[in-house]
Amino acid sequence: MRQSGDGVRGRTNRAQSGENEETSQTAFDRNSVGTGQDDTSSESSDGAENPAGEYLVALDYQSDAERKRVEYLLNNRDDIEVEKIRGLARIIRVGEDDFESFYEDLSAKVDGIDHLRVNELDEVDVAPDENHERFGIETDASPDQVEWAFETIKRKRDATVEDSGTGTDTTYKQYVATTQSGTVRYSYEVSAGPSGDTHVDVHVWGYGDAPEVLRSFIEEELSYAI
Repeated sequence: MRQSGDGVRGRTNRAQSGENEETSQTAFDRNSVGTGQDDTSSESSDGAENPAGEYLVALDYQSDAERKRVEYLLNNRDDIEVEKIRGLARIIRVGEDDFESFYEDLSAKVDGIDHLRVNELDEVDVAPDENHERFGIETDASPDQVEWAFETIKRKRDATVEDSGTGTDTTYKQYVATTQSGTVRYSYEVSAGPSGDTHVDVHVWGYGDAPEVLRSFIEEELSYAI
């Protein structure tokens, strides 16, 4: 084998009570509407002051594994401070003209006004960059052997085929897999090389370091298989 080179805008409240709830859905900036916020800041890596923002992070998770990956990140990053929401927390949608009346009624229901915290939510408009990893190989293995190698990778990574196609001289397949670093997609295309050998183009993409991790795994598996 030869190698060649998306939150919402609205208002929410938090009241301290004996009922414990955990919320799960996307990321919001929080501006206090009733009680003040702590004016905290930290120092950035270059020594400059780095004011600390406060954000509500909610995840509408589809599996327990997805929840665990996010919890692991929140528990192990050393550049963030995480506080679980205690008590009752709800996202409230109310007209601007009706908010003051609602807030007065809400304040009347609590034992102490200091138990209540109401924040306005602003959408965090930050789209992460999708990372792409690509590499190509030339091999003496047949297209069938290459397909067998990728089927082996599929089984080991518990991946799912998302797309596939066959042309006159090419074969294409796309997969989605879950790693400890996150969800990642990868594809391969097989075509005839200029010297009668087999050319394989591999593309891996996703967020964070997941594409790099999976690329290394695929490269290693292919080096053994073909």
